[in-house]
Amino acid sequence: MVSITDDRGPGFLACSGILVFLALIVVGIRIYCRGTIRTHSGIKTGLGSDDYAMSIAMAFALFGFVCNVYEVRNGKGRHSSTLSRQQVSEAVKFGQLAQMQVLVGLYFAKLSIAFLMLRVAKRAMHMRFIVIVTYITTFLLTAVSIIVFVIWAIQCIPLEDLWKRPGKGRNCLDRHFVVHIVYLQSAVSLFTDLIFAVCPIYFTKNLQIAMSKKIALNVLMGLSLLTSAAGALKIVYLPDIEDTKDYTWDGINVSICAL
Repeated sequence: MVSITDDRGPGFLACSGILVFLALIVVGIRIYCRGTIRTHSGIKTGLGSDDYAMSIAMAFALFGFVCNVYEVRNGKGRHSSTLSRQQVSEAVKFGQLAQMQVLVGLYFAKLSIAFLMLRVAKRAMHMRFIVIVTYITTFLLTAVSIIVFVIWAIQCIPLEDLWKRPGKGRNCLDRHFVVHIVYLQSAVSLFTDLIFAVCPIYFTKNLQIAMSKKIALNVLMGLSLLTSAAGALKIVYLPDIEDTKDYTWDGINVSICAL
């Protein structure tokens, strides 16, 4: 049974911190290995565009965690009725920054996968289909990401009306319209995750490497399916924030799925 004094903030922050910490370790190991380990011929593999894109995504993830900390400090995860107006305002402000970070960070993470697929696929003529699919998917992802980011950034003019005068801004977009745009972004994100998870199965079957390495590569590339699952849950929880007046409480499920 839900109590007015319940606080889901610490749990949300713990999830955010654990995921960012694990991501930082994985990205750190990746950058170290690509930058220092040499091939059998003694040549360093070197960092590629996919590594730089993932590093940018990691930087945004760290910024997002900082936003999450300030959200929880100001009442994220608690009912708005138990908070001061200033707390709600600050929680909404950092929540908006966190959501914008998610859009940009997720874009660069997917861009990293696309760059990696192109680097592998361009080495063989029989993978031309994969190259074309990757370019089309990346173009779609880029176009939708830009549109959603711009709409999110101009929800209110000035944007600060979004948290200083929630629901009362004179030059604000209709909340239903904004939520429907997020539906679009979530659907496209889900689609691209599936593409980036399935395509590696096609091109790894022709790679002249050990089966164990093929399986490992498919598993790593297939991790985007976890993002797909989170994206699907996000779509399920979006109605929670469409008409809510208790943003700090009702928005927690969407925020968790967006981590």
